[in-house]
Amino acid sequence: MISAGYKVHPLWQSYEMLPLFSVLTAFIMGFSICHI
Repeated sequence: MISAGYKVHPLWQSYEMLPLFSVLTAFIMGFSICHI
């Protein structure tokens, strides 16, 4: 999933808080899946 995230959001590679964005992405994805 992390490699896929890099492919989807290449700009995120420049951020130093990648772990935080990874957690946010996982949370947002899980949240959206729960609402489907």
